[in-house]
Amino acid sequence: MAELVAQAALQQAGRPLSLIPVGLKEAALDSPTFRATAVHFSDQVEIIEKWLDAYVKSISKLVHDVSSLEETFNSFLLRSVPPSNVSEAVLDHDYTLLAMKRFGEGSREWWSQVIFGMKRMDSNVVDPIKSFMAGE
Repeated sequence: MAELVAQAALQQAGRPLSLIPVGLKEAALDSPTFRATAVHFSDQVEIIEKWLDAYVKSISKLVHDVSSLEETFNSFLLRSVPPSNVSEAVLDHDYTLLAMKRFGEGSREWWSQVIFGMKRMDSNVVDPIKSFMAGE
Protein backbone atom coordinates (compact mmCIF):
# COMPACT_ATOMS: atom_id res chain seq x y z
CA MET A 1 0.00 0.00 0.00
CA ALA A 2 2.93 2.32 0.73
CA GLU A 3 4.18 1.61 -2.78
CA LEU A 4 0.96 2.91 -4.38
CA VAL A 5 1.15 6.21 -2.48
CA ALA A 6 4.82 6.71 -3.47
CA GLN A 7 4.10 5.96 -7.13
CA ALA A 8 1.18 8.38 -7.22
CA ALA A 9 3.36 11.18 -5.86
CA LEU A 10 6.12 10.53 -8.43
CA GLN A 11 3.95 10.63 -11.56
CA GLN A 12 4.47 13.52 -13.98
CA ALA A 13 1.65 16.00 -14.15
CA GLY A 14 2.05 16.97 -17.83
CA ARG A 15 5.01 18.50 -19.63
CA PRO A 16 8.26 19.01 -17.74
CA LEU A 17 9.14 22.46 -16.39
CA SER A 18 11.65 24.52 -18.36
CA LEU A 19 13.94 26.08 -15.77
CA ILE A 20 16.62 28.64 -16.51
CA PRO A 21 19.47 28.81 -14.04
CA VAL A 22 20.18 32.33 -12.76
CA GLY A 23 23.10 33.56 -10.78
CA LEU A 24 22.98 35.52 -7.57
CA LYS A 25 23.43 38.86 -9.37
CA GLU A 26 20.50 38.28 -11.75
CA ALA A 27 18.30 37.20 -8.87
CA ALA A 28 19.24 40.31 -6.90
CA LEU A 29 18.44 42.55 -9.88
CA ASP A 30 14.99 41.05 -10.21
CA SER A 31 13.94 41.99 -6.71
CA PRO A 32 10.76 43.90 -5.80
CA THR A 33 12.93 46.90 -4.92
CA PHE A 34 14.52 46.87 -8.36
CA ARG A 35 11.12 46.58 -10.04
CA ALA A 36 9.72 49.46 -7.99
CA THR A 37 12.76 51.59 -8.84
CA ALA A 38 12.38 50.80 -12.53
CA VAL A 39 8.69 51.72 -12.46
CA HIS A 40 9.47 54.95 -10.58
CA PHE A 41 12.18 55.87 -13.10
CA SER A 42 9.78 55.15 -15.98
CA ASP A 43 7.18 57.44 -14.40
CA GLN A 44 9.80 60.18 -14.00
CA VAL A 45 10.78 59.89 -17.67
CA GLU A 46 7.13 60.26 -18.69
CA ILE A 47 6.79 63.37 -16.51
CA ILE A 48 9.91 64.89 -18.12
CA GLU A 49 8.57 64.09 -21.61
CA LYS A 50 5.27 65.84 -20.84
CA TRP A 51 7.11 68.82 -19.36
CA LEU A 52 9.42 69.14 -22.39
CA ASP A 53 6.46 68.92 -24.75
CA ALA A 54 4.65 71.70 -22.87
CA TYR A 55 7.87 73.76 -22.77
CA VAL A 56 8.32 73.45 -26.54
CA LYS A 57 4.71 74.46 -27.14
CA SER A 58 5.02 77.51 -24.88
CA ILE A 59 8.24 78.66 -26.58
CA SER A 60 6.66 78.25 -30.01
CA LYS A 61 3.65 80.29 -28.88
CA LEU A 62 5.95 82.97 -27.41
CA VAL A 63 7.92 83.23 -30.67
CA HIS A 64 4.71 83.50 -32.66
CA ASP A 65 3.26 86.17 -30.33
CA VAL A 66 6.46 88.25 -30.32
CA SER A 67 6.62 88.07 -34.11
CA SER A 68 3.06 89.36 -34.33
CA LEU A 69 3.94 92.23 -31.95
CA GLU A 70 6.90 93.35 -34.07
CA GLU A 71 4.80 95.77 -36.12
CA THR A 72 3.31 97.23 -32.93
CA PHE A 73 6.81 97.75 -31.50
CA ASN A 74 7.94 99.49 -34.67
CA SER A 75 4.91 101.78 -34.56
CA PHE A 76 5.59 102.61 -30.89
CA LEU A 77 9.24 103.41 -31.62
CA LEU A 78 8.31 105.58 -34.59
CA ARG A 79 5.92 107.60 -32.43
CA SER A 80 8.26 107.87 -29.42
CA VAL A 81 10.48 110.45 -31.12
CA PRO A 82 8.90 113.89 -31.60
CA PRO A 83 8.94 115.36 -35.10
CA SER A 84 12.05 117.37 -35.94
CA ASN A 85 10.08 120.44 -37.12
CA VAL A 86 8.82 121.20 -33.58
CA SER A 87 9.60 124.77 -32.52
CA GLU A 88 12.33 125.40 -29.94
CA ALA A 89 9.81 127.35 -27.93
CA VAL A 90 7.89 124.16 -27.22
CA LEU A 91 10.74 121.64 -27.02
CA ASP A 92 14.39 122.35 -26.35
CA HIS A 93 16.37 121.10 -29.37
CA ASP A 94 19.71 120.99 -27.58
CA TYR A 95 18.73 118.70 -24.71
CA THR A 96 15.17 117.36 -24.82
CA LEU A 97 14.96 116.61 -28.54
CA LEU A 98 18.42 115.07 -28.53
CA ALA A 99 17.57 112.96 -25.45
CA MET A 100 14.31 111.82 -27.08
CA LYS A 101 16.16 110.83 -30.27
CA ARG A 102 18.78 108.88 -28.31
CA PHE A 103 16.04 107.20 -26.29
CA GLY A 104 14.29 106.21 -29.53
CA GLU A 105 17.52 104.83 -31.02
CA GLY A 106 18.29 102.88 -27.85
CA SER A 107 14.76 101.52 -27.64
CA ARG A 108 14.82 100.52 -31.30
CA GLU A 109 18.13 98.68 -30.79
CA TRP A 110 16.87 96.95 -27.64
CA TRP A 111 13.57 95.87 -29.19
CA SER A 112 15.28 94.63 -32.34
CA GLN A 113 17.66 92.52 -30.22
CA VAL A 114 14.73 91.13 -28.20
CA ILE A 115 12.79 90.23 -31.34
CA PHE A 116 15.89 88.75 -33.00
CA GLY A 117 16.60 86.70 -29.87
CA MET A 118 13.02 85.43 -29.72
CA LYS A 119 13.12 84.38 -33.37
CA ARG A 120 16.37 82.48 -32.75
CA MET A 121 14.82 80.61 -29.81
CA ASP A 122 12.89 78.51 -32.28
CA SER A 123 16.05 77.17 -33.88
CA ASN A 124 18.31 77.25 -30.81
CA VAL A 125 15.95 75.79 -28.20
CA VAL A 126 12.91 74.17 -29.80
CA ASP A 127 14.61 72.24 -32.61
CA PRO A 128 17.20 70.48 -30.38
CA ILE A 129 14.52 69.49 -27.88
CA LYS A 130 12.27 68.16 -30.65
CA SER A 131 15.12 66.16 -32.17
CA PHE A 132 16.04 64.79 -28.74
CA MET A 133 12.48 63.70 -28.09
CA ALA A 134 12.09 62.16 -31.56
CA GLY A 135 15.42 60.34 -31.30
CA GLU A 136 14.33 57.92 -28.59
